[in-house]
Amino acid sequence: MTNGSISKACTGCQEVQPPSEFHKAANSKDGHRWACKSCCKVSERAYKVKNAVAESKRGKIYRSKHVEDIRIRDKAYRELKQAELDGRAQI
Repeated sequence: MTNGSISKACTGCQEVQPPSEFHKAANSKDGHRWACKSCCKVSERAYKVKNAVAESKRGKIYRSKHVEDIRIRDKAYRELKQAELDGRAQI
C-alpha cells in the first residue's frame, strides 16, 4: 500500500482490506501493521495460550515490584468513577 491507495493486503489472511482494518504502526512506511486486526487478534490469542505460564509469572513480578504505583493508579481510577457516578446522580 502506498500513501495514496485505499486498500492493503493482509499478509496473514491474504485479503485486501481498507486501511481502517489495520492497527496503526508508526515504524512502517504506510503507517499500519502488516496483518489485519482479525489476524492480529488470532495470533495474540495463540501467543497467550502458548505462553500462559510465562505471562502469569511476568505479571506477578511486575505487580510485586510496583505495588505502590498500582495502588495509586487504582485509587485514582476509583475516585474518577465515583465522581462520574455522583455527577449522574445529581442530574
